[in-house]
Amino acid sequence: MKSGISDKIKFTLILLFVYIVLFEFVLPVNKILPRPSLLLESFVQIWEDYNFIYHLSFSSLIIYSSMILVYLFVSLFRKTILKIFLNFSSGFDNLSIFKYFPAFFFAIIFAYWFPQSLLAEFVFVLLALTVYLLVVIRDSVTAINENQLLVAKSIGMPDDQVVKKVLWKNVQPIIFRKAGSIHYTIWILVLIYEFIGNHEGIGHVYNMSLNYNDFAGLFSIAVYVSLLVFIGAVLIKYAESKIIFWEK
Repeated sequence: MKSGISDKIKFTLILLFVYIVLFEFVLPVNKILPRPSLLLESFVQIWEDYNFIYHLSFSSLIIYSSMILVYLFVSLFRKTILKIFLNFSSGFDNLSIFKYFPAFFFAIIFAYWFPQSLLAEFVFVLLALTVYLLVVIRDSVTAINENQLLVAKSIGMPDDQVVKKVLWKNVQPIIFRKAGSIHYTIWILVLIYEFIGNHEGIGHVYNMSLNYNDFAGLFSIAVYVSLLVFIGAVLIKYAESKIIFWEK
């Protein structure tokens, strides 16, 4: 494990060295990557030029507050949700056609329906997260080993306890396993929504940097967003360790 981490660090340092030498000295003027010195300057300047802390806070608040609210909603109504998927799972098969739509389409159309609406963005993120989470739950319920349900019922376990101690205990780890990809997807959708809607948020900062032809700024924003997504992923893992394994 330590060897794998060490190799990744070495590889990262090699890439960094190649980037500095190639784009600072060999190709200082290009349209591929900005000069390292210009990028470092942009890391600092972007906070003042674009009021970056405000837009960063805005996007982060919408995403992470929505994730918490949707998870609490699903946890609160888990019995009803699980029973519906357990008894009527096949009834949702026709809705699978929507998975072939590109995810960003819904962000674009929602921004078109409700331009310049901050509330609409929040509602959109809530809806998107709810749909993604319900899909995960539905797939998890259909994949549960029926023998577990039969054993639980054969020992006289009430239906509510079957839902709580068998279904939910099987579904909950899968939710957190999929949470990383959902988290990443929601960030992309929010950036697209804010870019198209051109209002508060990091997507709006991207819009401005393109209008100003701020080449280094585009990469600086990407680095900051990547760090934020990484921190969010770490927090999700931490929450999983405290919720899933503690309950077991």
